[in-house]
Amino acid sequence: MKNEKLFRGYIFSKTRKNSIVTLVFALIFFALYLWYMTSTFIYFPNATSAGHVLDSQKFAQDTKMVTIESQTEEFDYFSAAEIVPPALLFEHTYKQGLNYRFKVQINNSENAGLAYTTSAEGTLSMLQYAPNVHHIPGNALYEIRILSIGGTKYAALVTPNIDTNRLDYVTHAVFTKLPLYVMHDLGLTEFADTEIGNWCLDLRGIPVDDEGTDFFLIIIFSILFPGFLAVAVMFLLKPQLHLNYLVIKRFGDVNDICADIEAELSTEGVYKEGRTVYTESYIIKETLYTTKVSKNHLKRS
Repeated sequence: MKNEKLFRGYIFSKTRKNSIVTLVFALIFFALYLWYMTSTFIYFPNATSAGHVLDSQKFAQDTKMVTIESQTEEFDYFSAAEIVPPALLFEHTYKQGLNYRFKVQINNSENAGLAYTTSAEGTLSMLQYAPNVHHIPGNALYEIRILSIGGTKYAALVTPNIDTNRLDYVTHAVFTKLPLYVMHDLGLTEFADTEIGNWCLDLRGIPVDDEGTDFFLIIIFSILFPGFLAVAVMFLLKPQLHLNYLVIKRFGDVNDICADIEAELSTEGVYKEGRTVYTESYIIKETLYTTKVSKNHLKRS
């Protein structure tokens, strides 16, 4: 449609009101989008990342040392967490700024001789093996290793396919609060009465909370809601691009049709039912967002 001056009448007034209502809703949705982004944006740089460089100095400052107490009895695994939880708790995850998944330099790796699988009842079950042989039981889902990072030892939960003895650094590393059962079971090994950091390095590839879902929602919402706001502003500034006028354009010159509607609305033959207005030549359906014009095919020749 040409940028000609639009006929200022009923259709123009309704289109202006439709555009304002649309803009109000667009602003509300955009505000909700900003709130959602501030609460979930941290997932964006981490969900598909192999890991960010860990600030070892800050991590050391955020680490507290805990003593592994010697134990003689097995842990009550029935009350422990799931063997492989569907997601790690976000509030228990170590963060540096907007990062919670890291690339971590390994100074040394030691086998603890502890692995875990699912028992017949579906609960956590410990498997012990000789750490010097490092022959992990075939049904083990993951094991505990002690990794030295920046001169401090940390427990790590590692799947059998990752050999930390052959790596200088690990990727996709997530630090979580040291699980109680890990502290207990290390007390059954040669690491009893030693100190380790209070963070546990989780290398099992488990997602953090809803990072996968939120990552895709961030992308979708970042297209949808700013786009909706841009369209709403465009309708207000350029009413000739509104759907109302694009529909009218099918019947001929927009200004001529708008002038005809204006003239017919002032006649006695106008009939209104609910939000639908019937004139001699047109049917106009009014809603909050549109004022749709169609031909009145009941018009007598």
